[in-house]
Amino acid sequence: MTSLKIVVAVAALCASFGALATGVLIPVNFSGATDASGHLVAEAYKEQSTCVIWSLPAAIIPAMPYEIYTNGFQTPTGGISVLIPTLSISQQTGWRMPTLNEALALYSSLSDIRRGTVATPAGFVEPARGPFWTANVNGAQAAAIDTRTGYTQWYSRTFTAVRTWAVMTADCR
Repeated sequence: MTSLKIVVAVAALCASFGALATGVLIPVNFSGATDASGHLVAEAYKEQSTCVIWSLPAAIIPAMPYEIYTNGFQTPTGGISVLIPTLSISQQTGWRMPTLNEALALYSSLSDIRRGTVATPAGFVEPARGPFWTANVNGAQAAAIDTRTGYTQWYSRTFTAVRTWAVMTADCR
């Protein structure tokens, strides 16, 4: 019975965005904010296959190194890896960097939207082309992915400025 209530609640939320979500990205509204027509405003998007909530493209953090050290490489004192856990987006905390697998799932979802095989979520604007950090690290490098092409590359964690998305794990029950 609980899962039926959740399905009904998700359908009601999606309907409040103007149309039932049929794609792989579902609008998320944390605050109950509405537009002039009374529809809920998307504050993030949930990618269904990975149960991850992605920040809006407008909330993508500007390009910066993965880590910045000012103390002789003991502990990072700045950079994306330090900034993301401190973010509050739409008054929500608990944000992190996506894993490479999560970013690849987003790439797949965005590809489906571009091909028109799924509906574009209400209010969604695709981000600019370019690499985005992931949480995957290997020695002095971290993986980044271009969510428009799926191209993955490893960059220096301390010398390369790259953008990233903020994500949080969603409840998928």
